[in-house]
Amino acid sequence: IEEQMNTAIRYRRNWAGSNTMVRVSREVVEVFLHGNHIASVDTATNNLTLFDGGWQSNTTKSRLNALLSEMVQQFPLYQV
Repeated sequence: IEEQMNTAIRYRRNWAGSNTMVRVSREVVEVFLHGNHIASVDTATNNLTLFDGGWQSNTTKSRLNALLSEMVQQFPLYQV
């Protein structure tokens, strides 16, 4: 799922699989988990904004870590 999510983000394509969705608009790629907005990528600047949507679940952390590994690679996400 996460590899497919990252591929959709990389190629700026709408995609949905299982509980995860990538939605592309003009200059923003948004990622949703169970309908909750968990990330945005500004395609003009490649700025990544992360949200937990109020859910600090293992799945949310896994999706956010996958996004981080795709975008910045050296910053893993840990919950404290």
